[in-house]
Amino acid sequence: MEDTIVLSPPYISFNKFWNNFSLLNGLERYGFIDSKILEDAGISVVNDRFKLIQVLRFFGFIDDKNNITDSYHIFFSSNDNFKKEYLREEVFKRYPDMLNHDLTRISTEKLHELFKRKYDVAETTIKKAVMFFINLMKCLDIPINPALTRRIPYTRVRSEERRVGKECRSRWSPYH
Repeated sequence: MEDTIVLSPPYISFNKFWNNFSLLNGLERYGFIDSKILEDAGISVVNDRFKLIQVLRFFGFIDDKNNITDSYHIFFSSNDNFKKEYLREEVFKRYPDMLNHDLTRISTEKLHELFKRKYDVAETTIKKAVMFFINLMKCLDIPINPALTRRIPYTRVRSEERRVGKECRSRWSPYH
């Protein structure tokens, strides 16, 4: 029995992924992609470069040694319609556990559970991976539960200790 390697799911912001994709066109001349090449291509944030390499590996555009694959050549030499269709096919290969469920009725909690079962990564990574997945489904026009795409207002809770500390520091500020 052959062991299959489960790659970590993409957990970069979907917008960063999609917007940086155009910067990857033409990098095949190097034969491989690493952080330095991505930096030279205009992706300045180290963490974004790392996550982008991870996405490229997940979708089979580079191998485990970061060498560019035939899939990369096919994808980046194609028009936008083909790229979306290609990604749709890859999605069904890469996310079978999630796509075996009715995405038009699935809850966020169920998606989190499926990702936890499939991937052995931290909870914060699971949350980001689920968001990437949801936004990828939207981009590829794969029907999903509308409740998954509603924005939940983000409220940051500040500790009383932090708030009081900030007030005290502002009193001692020479500009106060």
